Amino acid sequence: MSAMPNYPPFLEQNCNDCRLNVEDNRRVASHYMEAVQISEKCHQLLTLFGGKAPHQHSFVHGGAAVAPTVDKINQALTLIRDIRKFIGRCLMPDTELIANCYADYFSIGKTPGRLLSFGLFRFGSKNEQLLWKDGVLNDHYSKPKLDLLQEDISHAWYERSHFLANPEVSNCGSLIRIRNRVNS
Repeated sequence: MSAMPNYPPFLEQNCNDCRLNVEDNRRVASHYMEAVQISEKCHQLLTLFGGKAPHQHSFVHGGAAVAPTVDKINQALTLIRDIRKFIGRCLMPDTELIANCYADYFSIGKTPGRLLSFGLFRFGSKNEQLLWKDGVLNDHYSKPKLDLLQEDISHAWYERSHFLANPEVSNCGSLIRIRNRVNS
């Protein structure tokens, strides 16, 4: 077991469960400092085509805020190359090392399962495929039984919003405001 490095942001850390040896600890800490620089390159990549960072965190298919010129594409490819090298050289090995040293942490806070997904990330020529399919994971995968889903309002109460007293908006139908029930 080793202490954390004696420079920010690692000063005065709680080392009750430090499991890395001195050499691995130094390597991971040095990679952390390098990760800060790589994070900057990720932001540079976003600003090449997004026009601003940190506000834009992804690109939407169909266009970018800035026209992709040859110069910008070459800059992007250089940044991507550096980012990928860091991931392969540092991030993945460090993640595997920490995962192996702290393998018992995978069971801490584990939920009882019973996970529900309605599918995510459609793709294909007609968006007919899902990266993550819909289903229920409860020891085994099964298709969701949508007829078993129901809404329970027994622990909520409803009140018409005060603005509905205004005749200009009183014809808004059944607009309601949900408020948490106060235990009485």
